[in-house]
Amino acid sequence: MTALATIPGVGLIGDSVLCAHLVSVNQVVQNDQIRIIPNPVQDELRLEGIDLQAISGIRVLHVSGQVVLSEDTWPKGGGLDVRVLPAGLYWLVLRIAGGVQKAAAFQRL
Repeated sequence: MTALATIPGVGLIGDSVLCAHLVSVNQVVQNDQIRIIPNPVQDELRLEGIDLQAISGIRVLHVSGQVVLSEDTWPKGGGLDVRVLPAGLYWLVLRIAGGVQKAAAFQRL
């Protein structure tokens, strides 16, 4: 599992993400108790340790920086369907109430 954390040096410019440093999908970035499960993922990505209603924007970016999925809110069923994504490495970038952005890497099998 990967912790989802605010990462210094990560920012969005248009449809790209800028990263000061890349971490593996298994590395805990910061200890703020938010986790992507399962990771790697096949069908549905879930989050632990966050109020899903506080999410005001979702972007999934391929490691190349291309936005491949964008939503305004977290899906009502509790999980984000990633079956449309080809196998590979991605960034999940969440905008939380108050404009805070949190990002974490995940792998789609």
